[in-house]
Amino acid sequence: MASFNTRVRVVEDNQTFHVFEPTRRVHFLTDPAGAFIIEKLKENNYPTSLYTDTSRLFGLGPGDVDKYLNQFMAYGLFQPPRENPVFHDDYIKGYRELPAGYAFPPNVFYWVITWACNLRCAMCPLWSPQASRHTTDAQISEPALSLGDARRVLSRLARAGTRIIHITGGEPLLYDHLVESIRHIRETGMMATVFSNGTLIDETRARELIGTGIEKIGVSLDGTETVHDQIRGRGNFSRAISGLTHLLKARRDAKGQTRIYFMNTVTRRNYYQLPDLLKLAAEVGADGMFVAHPAFTGADAPDRQGQILSSCFFPSLDGPSWQVGQSLIADEVSEIPVERLFDIIDTLHGMAGKLGLEFSPNLAMSKEELNRYYNSDRDSVIDRCLWPWQGGFVDPCGRVYPCVKIRAGDLKEDDFFELWNSEIYRRFRRLIKAKGLIPCCERCCQLINEQTRYDLTRLGV
Repeated sequence: MASFNTRVRVVEDNQTFHVFEPTRRVHFLTDPAGAFIIEKLKENNYPTSLYTDTSRLFGLGPGDVDKYLNQFMAYGLFQPPRENPVFHDDYIKGYRELPAGYAFPPNVFYWVITWACNLRCAMCPLWSPQASRHTTDAQISEPALSLGDARRVLSRLARAGTRIIHITGGEPLLYDHLVESIRHIRETGMMATVFSNGTLIDETRARELIGTGIEKIGVSLDGTETVHDQIRGRGNFSRAISGLTHLLKARRDAKGQTRIYFMNTVTRRNYYQLPDLLKLAAEVGADGMFVAHPAFTGADAPDRQGQILSSCFFPSLDGPSWQVGQSLIADEVSEIPVERLFDIIDTLHGMAGKLGLEFSPNLAMSKEELNRYYNSDRDSVIDRCLWPWQGGFVDPCGRVYPCVKIRAGDLKEDDFFELWNSEIYRRFRRLIKAKGLIPCCERCCQLINEQTRYDLTRLGV
C-alpha cells in the first residue's frame, strides 16, 4: 500500500475543514471525521487503532472509513508506489503563468556531495592537472556536511516537493555519510541516483549501496582498458570493472531492483570505442549505458558571462573554476570527426536492443544538429531554458545554486521555499526568460534533452 503524504494540511475555518497539499495543488473540503482520519494517517501510516477510534468518536463503521480513504486516494494524498513514480510538470505551468520569476516546487536537485576525488581524469574541470591549479584550497578544503546537516538539507528538499536527488561529485564514495544519506533520501519519499568512478566499490560497499534500494547507480567507463586508463589513470579500468562486478553480484544476492549503468563522456580519445563499451555492458550484465556529450562553450564565453551577470547585479560568483573546465573540455573535443560520430551513434541505437541507451544532451538524430553542437562557436541547438523552474544544485556545504556559480542561499540555515523563490532565484529566472540563454547555457545537458524539446513545443516558445 502506498504511504500517506505527510505534507497534507487540514485547516479549520468556521467549522469548515479545508484539506490541501501544497506541492500537488490539491484542495477540497471535508468534515470532522475526515479531518480526524487525515491526522491519524499523518501520525502513523495506517495505525491499527484507525477503525476503532473512528467508530468510538464518530460512530462510523469500517465501510464508512474506507470511503474516506478511497476519497483521499482519489485526491492523490497517498505517495505513489516507488515502482511507478509520477513526475509532474508544474514547472511548465509556473514558467507560463507565475509572475516576476516565481516558480512552483522543483522536481529534481543535483547534490554535489563532495569536491574530493581519488582520480585525476584528463577532462575533469576540477581535478585534472590543468584545472586543479585554478581550484583554490579554500574551495576544496571546506568541511563536508555532517550527517545531521545532510539529513536537514535533504528533509527540506523533500518537504518542498523535490522528487529525485542525483548524487555526484568529486567521487561520492569519499563522503563518509553516503549510505546513510541515500537511506534518508528514500525514507523521505524521494528517489536517488549516484554517479561514481567505481574504483572504491568493494564487496562491502556494494552490499551497502544496493541495500539502500537506490534507484540507479552509474559507473564511469570511458573506453576499453588502454583508453580508459589514459583518461583516468593506470589500473583504474580494472578497478572500475571490479566495482561493477561487486554491484551486480550484490544486486543478484539481494534480488534488488537498482539499475546499474555504464557512464562515459565523449572525447577525442574514446568516441570510436562507444560500441565496444555498449557490448561490454551487455556482457557483464549492466542495464545500459549513459553517454554524455561534453559541455563546453566558445572561447569568449567567460567574459560575456561575467558582463551579463554583473549587469544584473548578481552577487559575486563562487565555486571551482568553470572557465578553466570549459576550455579544457573544448580541447578534448577539437579533433572529433562529427560525421563518424554520427554513424557511431546510429550504430549504438541499432545495437542497444533491451539495453538502456541514454544521451545527455539528447541531440536529435541529424548530422546538422550534431555538427552545430560540436563545431559552432556560440550557437545552441535550443534557445530556451526551463531548468531554473525545474531544479537546481546543492554543493558539498549545503549551499543552493540555480545554475553555474550563482549562489542563492544555504539550506543548513534557510527555509527552502524562501530560497526557491528568493530575489536571487527570481532575478535569475527573469534574466533567462528575457534573454533566452546566457553563455554558460550553450551546451548544458539540462538544456538540450527530449523533455525540454517537448515542453518548449507545449509552451509555444
